[in-house]
Amino acid sequence: MKHLKDSARDSLEYVSWYLVKIDTEIYNNSLPIYNGSSIGQHTRHILEFYICLLEQYPLGEINYDLRRRNTALENNPAVARDCLQHIGVGLENLPQEEVPLRLKATYNRELIATSLSREIWYNIEHTIHHLALIRIGLQYCLPQLIIPPTFGVAPSTIFHSQNTNAS
Repeated sequence: MKHLKDSARDSLEYVSWYLVKIDTEIYNNSLPIYNGSSIGQHTRHILEFYICLLEQYPLGEINYDLRRRNTALENNPAVARDCLQHIGVGLENLPQEEVPLRLKATYNRELIATSLSREIWYNIEHTIHHLALIRIGLQYCLPQLIIPPTFGVAPSTIFHSQNTNAS
């Protein structure tokens, strides 16, 4: 479980990285390449999935559809940074042992068996997916910004690329 928590924190470090690089106007900018959504909206989406996991796992059931959709997270990078700190503390305080959970979704009335480690892994993958989209937004709004080469890239892709290039 420790490795998963570390990986989650690592993926969230990229969120922290860009939140201090962009101003509120860019964060809120409705982008045509996003069909009108913003970097802030993608950020809120990442953060609220972690919030759902941290708040709901003690109940034994996770439903990501119940996220709050807190517009302060998508409109204010400082609020998002504070939330990131809260999530970091929450990840640190998760139990070390596996916790069985049930996953619920609006479109499926059946509960799906899952676990805390599986949902942490899901949140990591979800974060990377949205970071890939955020990267496109950052390149669109701030072409001069030097983005880390691994920003929004799945670890398996990085591993594959390194092993292919080493051959």
